[in-house]
Amino acid sequence: MLGAKNEICLFERTEKADDNREYSSVKDAIADRVSLITVDGYLRILGTSESVYEDAAGFSALYKEIFKEERPVIAYDVFGGLFAAKKGIPGGKICY
Repeated sequence: MLGAKNEICLFERTEKADDNREYSSVKDAIADRVSLITVDGYLRILGTSESVYEDAAGFSALYKEIFKEERPVIAYDVFGGLFAAKKGIPGGKICY
């Protein structure tokens, strides 16, 4: 990602992750290793953080509280778009 033409900012977590852990998905690796990734200043890919606006689990819980619907939100953009992993879909399809 860091070699992409887009401006990518990676904010690592303050707690160190286990370097020997194997991940079943990119989403799991991001959540375990970073607090937030921004793309071109308008897309935020959520990781694990104390801030609800940077934490995938916290943002998903906030979404559920507001919309009374459970969605695993993994990113959002400045235009108000939410990106969520679709449950039960092999390959981790992302819905906007």
